[in-house]
Amino acid sequence: MLLARLGRAPVMVLGMMLGVLSFSGCSQEQKPCKNPETKNANDLFERWILRQKVFKDLTTESMNQHINEGYITAVKAMYREQAKIFEPMNDLIESIFAGEIKNGELHITLNDGLKRNVSFLYNLLDHDIAGFVDFLRHHGLESNELNKRDKEADYHDVIRQYYGIIQLLFANPDTFVESEYLFSLSNRLFEFFYGPKTWVHGQKMLSEHAMYPVARVFYATIWRFLSGLGWRDWNKTCLDALKKECDAGKKIIYIASGNDLYQLFKHGIYNIESIDPLLPSQPKFYADGWSWIIRDNGIGDKIELKFEHTELELRRVEFRTYGTFRAKLHTGLEEDVQKSMTRWAIYDKKSGKQLGNWVINRRFVTQDDFIMDNKKVLLLSFNELYFVTSTNPSKTWGIDPDKFPNDFRIYVKQLRAQVTKEIAQHMKLADESEFSFIALGSQIN
Repeated sequence: MLLARLGRAPVMVLGMMLGVLSFSGCSQEQKPCKNPETKNANDLFERWILRQKVFKDLTTESMNQHINEGYITAVKAMYREQAKIFEPMNDLIESIFAGEIKNGELHITLNDGLKRNVSFLYNLLDHDIAGFVDFLRHHGLESNELNKRDKEADYHDVIRQYYGIIQLLFANPDTFVESEYLFSLSNRLFEFFYGPKTWVHGQKMLSEHAMYPVARVFYATIWRFLSGLGWRDWNKTCLDALKKECDAGKKIIYIASGNDLYQLFKHGIYNIESIDPLLPSQPKFYADGWSWIIRDNGIGDKIELKFEHTELELRRVEFRTYGTFRAKLHTGLEEDVQKSMTRWAIYDKKSGKQLGNWVINRRFVTQDDFIMDNKKVLLLSFNELYFVTSTNPSKTWGIDPDKFPNDFRIYVKQLRAQVTKEIAQHMKLADESEFSFIALGSQIN
């Protein structure tokens, strides 16, 4: 079951499929309607254009080049803004930054001690995250007392406290640079926590109460920069890999895509199939024009997109309906929603050559959609990855990672590496553990 969007709102959507029908290939094109319409990028994708970022994968060690007076100013300002929240971590912060905290101010200078300390941590985060875990353990975060205090404190303050420690490390006067580093680091933390070779460390953090504060550093950071803030953004490594897959003749199956297609088109990816119910319950989370993109009576409609080296023209050439599905919306009410298939043929506007198709299947995802074959690759967003792997009755989409084929791999728009069956299973186990903190697919901003 999927959440439609501009974003994917953190509410549970339940659905019942009534006669699932899948389409393969393309049917004969239908006759144009009497009054076809033409829209441009700003009409349909303006929010993506204005707010969506594409981040490169940066090594954390490269942060050393940014350790200058601007960094000192940014760290001090960030601490000052959240001084009350940071209080439980003051000893750790003083140790990292070789400074002193007085009256809500972090007093630090650009000295050799600070440079040495942060450089050491950047090295660990690139090459030895287990060593970073040990650093946190030996600096007060392996603590039953701290865990108890976290449980008694304001939940949102605890979340901000733990991702805030990491954010201080990567503070930068340029917010894009800061975000790019935090996005890259969150990839590494995710891979370490759930990866096959290092899952033993994730298990330890989830099973020992004294280690819960360390686990909260991982969870808060991963959630904040891949889901809470990062839900709309793309990893350039992922886009480059999808481009290679598409050039090799594979179809991109984008689960819960909404109309988040702008970056795919911009990167020359033209063979796409979306699966999304596009529920009419939360329009503030949808991208502009979502309902027009799947409207009936629109054969002959066009979308014109201009990029630096390419001009595309998308033409609505096919629309089919095939029954309904029933959805329980965030209001608690149930509603029948029309299942449909819309096909947009993608053309090079100058040459008139057809480059591919964007097919939109308006329906919920099913377990069978995760079956692999050599003609397609799967894609979804990090926020939805949580709903695919969760067994929480209020969160799950009813998908079971244990039933994925052994060769299962899925691209995640925020991640530099594909998620395997084993990683998905580890996420499921983590969600079932006694450890309770922010869900990785909740509270998007």
